[in-house]
Amino acid sequence: MNVEMVFIFVFVIIVISFVLVATLNLFGRSTLQTCRSGLDAQTNSLRNDVLDIYTTAKDSTKSVTIPVDTSCVRKVCFFNPQDPGPNPSKGWEGNPTYEPVIENQGYSIGFIGNDNSFEGFVIDKLSPSESLCIESTEKLVLVNRGPSVDMEFSEE
Repeated sequence: MNVEMVFIFVFVIIVISFVLVATLNLFGRSTLQTCRSGLDAQTNSLRNDVLDIYTTAKDSTKSVTIPVDTSCVRKVCFFNPQDPGPNPSKGWEGNPTYEPVIENQGYSIGFIGNDNSFEGFVIDKLSPSESLCIESTEKLVLVNRGPSVDMEFSEE
């Protein structure tokens, strides 16, 4: 085998490596973008449900099913933005890093990623009396409390 053939093989290996890395990088970004748009869609759907129940009479209820895409997130949590402290009985252990952010930004919903990342959103009028989290698709109940909408676990 001559020297030129060795250089050609090395060059081909380097080019193939760059193509593979670029492809994997593009796939990773695409997956992240898919997860992000799914979280946005889920938040907008809940935002519409909250608005629907808010415009009804006090103490009205509406049952909603909240899906949890476990390929993107570990937990979906709902917070009382004024008091996002721990509530282990309802699945929210609390987190000293997230709690000030939740309170300052007024987040009422948060997604905790599989890598422990946090993505929070504000849903106007949603203010659960107790912070709670779900790890799988659950049926929850929205309750019109007058000035705000509460969220509770369904008794079904």
